[in-house]
Amino acid sequence: MAEITRGDDLSFGITLRKNDATFTIDNTAVVGINFVDVTNGKKMLSADVAVTRDPTGSDWGNSYIIIDVPAAVSATLIPGLSSLEIQVNDTVNTDGKLTWHMPITVRKDTVA
Repeated sequence: MAEITRGDDLSFGITLRKNDATFTIDNTAVVGINFVDVTNGKKMLSADVAVTRDPTGSDWGNSYIIIDVPAAVSATLIPGLSSLEIQVNDTVNTDGKLTWHMPITVRKDTVA
């Protein structure tokens, strides 16, 4: 299970798979993430964080996305077990909306 620290600038990549294979995410697709509290099923952020093609290393042609979450946003996360929700809304290549969930632990920042 992945771990993140609340209040940190987060940047990490992930390859999404559909039917056990990579796929093309069209450049017109809307991609976003949020964190879901597993105890009540509610999203932790008031608005989804947009994922763009811009970060270096991103390869939407092979369904590899870079997720960037600023410290000010991650500071609002609730410590404990959660689920990272990733959603791709691509009417060109994926026939609509696809959603993935990845278990994740949110840790408190303990360094003074």
